[in-house]
Amino acid sequence: MRIIILAASVAVATASPAQISSTPDRSLVQAVVELSSTTCYGIQSGTIALPADGDPDALGKTMAAVKAMGLNYGVDNRVFKDLGRAGTAMISRATIGSRTLPAGDLVITFGGPQPLCRVILLTAPTPGLTDAVAARIVAQGWKAASVTQASPAVERRAFVRRDAAGNPYLMNLIAAVDTTSRLRLFTTVVRIPPGVALPPGL
Repeated sequence: MRIIILAASVAVATASPAQISSTPDRSLVQAVVELSSTTCYGIQSGTIALPADGDPDALGKTMAAVKAMGLNYGVDNRVFKDLGRAGTAMISRATIGSRTLPAGDLVITFGGPQPLCRVILLTAPTPGLTDAVAARIVAQGWKAASVTQASPAVERRAFVRRDAAGNPYLMNLIAAVDTTSRLRLFTTVVRIPPGVALPPGL
């Protein structure tokens, strides 16, 4: 079996200098990585408890869990509009939490038709943003994996970590997803199924 790394096809657009931030905002970078490396990893590994299917109070417990993550349940109209067509497709039929910071907006989705947890970042174009997020992911204990670039319009990076029992998890970092909106990058975290052969050292 092979690891399937999520890809997206987009058109490249050029932002005006006034729309481009000069350096990545540290708090925004940290928030993206914490939600990806701690919250999404916790959901996928089972260390963050979520209600079981069929729980009569599933909605209330899910809302409480999202609030405990430091997030608002759902997204407001402004954030929904900023997601654009690509972003709204990613949150369809999933549980949604969101947080607004001075430099941007964060959306987390989990559950629904895909067995993964996703963090979406909405902000202005910022040089070095992807590098800053990737460096912080590695600092959190993830190992960078090689990625075959399928499209020059999408920058994709992958990282692997294992839990205490040795089970592997994959994080994808995908940048420049939808240049028609403020959607700058997103991450996905998923448990790698048993039987998948990983390169040595991962």
